[in-house]
This record gives sequence, C-alpha cells and structure tokens, in this order.
Amino acid sequence: LDHGVLGCRDLASGIEWLRQRLGVAPAPGGVHASGATHYALLALSPGTYLELLAPTHPCAADADPWARAAHACEHVLPLAYACRSRLP
Repeated sequence: LDHGVLGCRDLASGIEWLRQRLGVAPAPGGVHASGATHYALLALSPGTYLELLAPTHPCAADADPWARAAHACEHVLPLAYACRSRLP
C-alpha cells in the first residue's frame, strides 16, 4: 500500500476529526494541480500515508470528480487507495 485517501467536505474539519480520533493531526500538504482539491498527509510508516482530501471550495465539486466525491462525504470517509509498484 502506498497511501489511502479519505474524503471530507472541509479540510480543517477533517484534520480536527482525525486529530480527535488518532491523537495526531495530518500536516497540510497543499493544493492538487487541478486547483479543485487540497489535502493533508499523515505518515503511517516510511513510504505509507493517509491523504485527507477536500474540495478547495464548494463550487469545485462542479468541475472535478475528486472534489465532487469529497464534497459528497458527510463525514470523513474512505475514497480510494493506491498501491506502490515495484516495477523499474
């Protein structure tokens, strides 16, 4: 596993939600290239992490499928995961 993606409507609220449950807050990571989503990261082990994903603003859900999926989350919910390839 490379990383898991958790979706939420609001990044600050999602960070606080995870902090309350895990005792540690993910670090803000920036904005994705589309500009429609931003994220925070929580390292689980070297090379494995959780990504908390949220739309940058409510209208972003109209333009981007990831923003739409995150905006649809009433609570922090799993959206996807990525596996690391060992191919050269």
